[in-house]
Amino acid sequence: MALEDIQMYQMNYKTKQINLQIAKSELQSAIDDHRYQAKTLKRYVEQNAKARHTVPQSVIDEQRTKVSMARNKIISLENKVMASEVGVKKAAVDVERSQLKVIDTEVALRSSEEKHAKAIWDLEQTKVYAPADGYVTNFILREGQYVGILSRMQMYTNEKYVLMRVNHQAIRNVKVGQSAEFVSPVYPGKVFSAEVQGIVEATGEAQAGSMGREESVSQTTLKNVNNKFHFVRLKLEEPEGYDIPVGAVGLAWVSGDKPNHLLSFLDVIRGIIIRMKLRSTTYILFKSHFAPTSVGAFFNFFVHISASSSCMFGTEKLSSMVVPLFFSECM
Repeated sequence: MALEDIQMYQMNYKTKQINLQIAKSELQSAIDDHRYQAKTLKRYVEQNAKARHTVPQSVIDEQRTKVSMARNKIISLENKVMASEVGVKKAAVDVERSQLKVIDTEVALRSSEEKHAKAIWDLEQTKVYAPADGYVTNFILREGQYVGILSRMQMYTNEKYVLMRVNHQAIRNVKVGQSAEFVSPVYPGKVFSAEVQGIVEATGEAQAGSMGREESVSQTTLKNVNNKFHFVRLKLEEPEGYDIPVGAVGLAWVSGDKPNHLLSFLDVIRGIIIRMKLRSTTYILFKSHFAPTSVGAFFNFFVHISASSSCMFGTEKLSSMVVPLFFSECM
């Protein structure tokens, strides 16, 4: 709209300039006409002075009238020229004003774009995105955050994860992206592929309390002394037709880092062992309908499988879908 105003004012400016030129031309014609009429009147007067009554008095009076009219026309055209000059100046001012308006509009546009970008950035800062669907089990507050208690959202199980307990000696060899395998008595003989999705480096025993007081040294150290494990999160891949229920038990192993590539054959051995343990465990479960304590004691890695869920915030303890499992040793 502002650009259209500039074009309109520029056209008006050009029109005013043309009108000014026309007015100046008319003024010059009026001056020439006045000069001619004045010379004619002078000639009549001089002729009549030399030869009386050769020019009638009525002709002389008529000529005087023409001279007077020519003089008045000059004055009128001079006023018209001055008005045209004022119009041209006003049109030039309108053009400059419209150009400044365009500049102001562009500045306002840039300012609005910056405000819009800032508003989007502010909106993004009000959202907290979880790295993956699941439960909020550890939430640390920071300055400027808003916390409110909300009701539990509906859960869904489109993605499932396994939490595997790994001891201190083995945790350093586990890295994100490493391949793993998982078996469960739910599907005897079926080995599910998995991948290390994350490593929970902190443990619940090491968490500080929210009260404004120092932690008890004896209680904190005893908790950490009794704990010799860390959680490793495995992303489970379920083929079509398989649906492992949340809370299922099973065995798992991870292909961790090895001090020498010549030890890669250990992955094959682990794959064989987990398949052998699956068969023996399946046999015992079908025969006696319970897992013997020896099996539970041998597989000393505690894990659990949980369903994915939408991100949930609040102060509730989100642990309703968490069930303990026994898993095999992680390499």
